[in-house]
Parts: sequence; C-alpha cells; structure tokens
Amino acid sequence: MGKVVVEACPLRNFYEAEEYHQKYLDKNPGGYCHVPLEEILWVAGIDPLKM
Repeated sequence: MGKVVVEACPLRNFYEAEEYHQKYLDKNPGGYCHVPLEEILWVAGIDPLKM
C-alpha cells in the first residue's frame, strides 16, 4: 500500500453549518452516511467502547 500525503495549510474560509446539520449522526443514528459511526470515531482516535 502506498503512502498518503496531505498538505496542511492555514484555514482560509470556514462557514459554520446550520444548527440542524450540527452533530447530524448523533441526532440521526441511522442517517444517510454509509460509514458506521464507530469507524469515524476510530479514525478520529476515539475509542467508541469508552464513550
């Protein structure tokens, strides 16, 4: 498997999403996202079993 390279740059534009989009998967556990929340947490370095 090859290496992944990511360029880290200062954030230039950021727009806060509307409130109904905030914590969408917490509010809608069966939401449209095809990636299980446990995998998202794992990638973020959060152990879902310790939540």
